[in-house]
Amino acid sequence: MKSDQKTHVTVTARFFGKFKQISEEREVSFNVKKGSTINKFLEQLSNQFPPMKELIFDENDRLYSWISVLKNGRNIKSLDGVNTALTDGDILAIFPPVAGG
Repeated sequence: MKSDQKTHVTVTARFFGKFKQISEEREVSFNVKKGSTINKFLEQLSNQFPPMKELIFDENDRLYSWISVLKNGRNIKSLDGVNTALTDGDILAIFPPVAGG
């Protein structure tokens, strides 16, 4: 399996709110191609959990602005957004919109 380790990295997604309900898990680890971006990861996530796609992406397959994604505790908006590169061991926390009142 050494070749897999050279071409892929392991990324963990932590789910909150509606995403946790859909996945029925608090967190899930994925193997993604080395050099993948958060956008590619979210596409893979949507393939694994199809109901998430309409909650994450708009009709033009862009991340909704109200979805918060943190990479290792940092909002991706302060990094390179969905073009942020993933590295082995990254933890992505994915939050749905929050409403209060």
